[in-house]
Amino acid sequence: MTEPGTDPQPLPVPEPPAPRTPWNRARAGGALLFLGAAGLTAIGSFQALYAVEIEYVGEPRRQNLRVTSWDLEFTTNGVPESDALGAPLHGVPLMFGVAVLLATALLGLLVAAAPAGSRFGRVHRMSAVIAAVFLVATVWSIGMQELWYRDALRPPDGPETHSAAGVGPGFWSLLAGAAIAVVAAVLAWRPARAEAAEREEPETPVLGIPVVVRRLPDEPNGE
Repeated sequence: MTEPGTDPQPLPVPEPPAPRTPWNRARAGGALLFLGAAGLTAIGSFQALYAVEIEYVGEPRRQNLRVTSWDLEFTTNGVPESDALGAPLHGVPLMFGVAVLLATALLGLLVAAAPAGSRFGRVHRMSAVIAAVFLVATVWSIGMQELWYRDALRPPDGPETHSAAGVGPGFWSLLAGAAIAVVAAVLAWRPARAEAAEREEPETPVLGIPVVVRRLPDEPNGE
């Protein structure tokens, strides 16, 4: 109750809730793509990059040669033999690339939920470029090695043998991972241009647009 002759105290106006930081879809999508690229790279490093199979006619003998990013396996009827050829190992560089891809994906998820202009945005973009370029360079080196496998590991041709050779699924998995990493790096750089071009809107008054009320000519004067 208020005393007579005194103005009532205005009720306190509750403060509006703090706006939530909008989720950056481009960076979140790029982070998920980096996770996919890391998974494909890890799987492809243990699959066959190049495989050769030789079956001798009239003999119970079958030889298989399987090259991965970690070793070269040469077997006869399933029994391992000594390595006749040396193969470059790409397993360690690929695992390093996987670690960089995972770190970039985690950083991308953190930046996607951070306010615009976060100081981690530039770090994330640089990490995305480094991860994509490193993986593409490593896969390119493996691709050049595949051309050497076609000549050095060519199976003998003749009526006494049935042979088959070709690129294994490991290389295609690595190639797909490198392509996805490039797309993810492009998405990581898109928000930078959008944030720079973003325009700040002026604050809207509490009462909105003022409305001018005019008295009609035939309206009696309220004096």
